Amino acid sequence: MTPRAKSTFRQGDVTRAVKAVAAASRIRVESGRRSRPSFEVHCDEGKMTARALSDVRPVPRRGLSRNEAAMYIGISPSKFDELVADGRMPGPVKIDSRKIWDIRHLDLAFDALSMENPGPNSWEGV
Repeated sequence: MTPRAKSTFRQGDVTRAVKAVAAASRIRVESGRRSRPSFEVHCDEGKMTARALSDVRPVPRRGLSRNEAAMYIGISPSKFDELVADGRMPGPVKIDSRKIWDIRHLDLAFDALSMENPGPNSWEGV
């Protein structure tokens, strides 16, 4: 295994790389603004890459789309629709034309499901 050479880049190189990635990702970068960086820059084998921090550290969200809500519960979107229709899962909140499921309501409904179907406990008496 050969040791990797440590590369030194000037500030302009990093700025150009960040702006190129931002342009490709359609992300607006404001120059001259002093704040926490919104990109993570990696230099490996002479290749410089930058990724948005939101890709590295996703922002936790309270509202989920239908597919995300189904995935969060651990079921298919069609099964999720059945549970919403029969009232075992909450309905969405509407924001303009968009339907969003509140993660807190999903948690409460899921907790109620586990109480609704108390099957035999195979661990009893162990």
